[in-house]
Amino acid sequence: MYWLQFSDFYDWHYIQYFDDFADLEKKLLNTDFVTVSKLLRQENDIRRYKMLEQWCNIIMQISN
Repeated sequence: MYWLQFSDFYDWHYIQYFDDFADLEKKLLNTDFVTVSKLLRQENDIRRYKMLEQWCNIIMQISN
């Protein structure tokens, strides 16, 4: 589990984590998944834009 902290998805906003089965059940019953899905989609769009911008900058630097 040590290496999990270095995974990019582990640090994303709005990802739902649970500590045990009781916590999972509580979150399954009380989470507004439509809202979480919308927020995750927005987060993904932001990350996609930033990544494309970084790759464009890298390609520009290489081509010069």
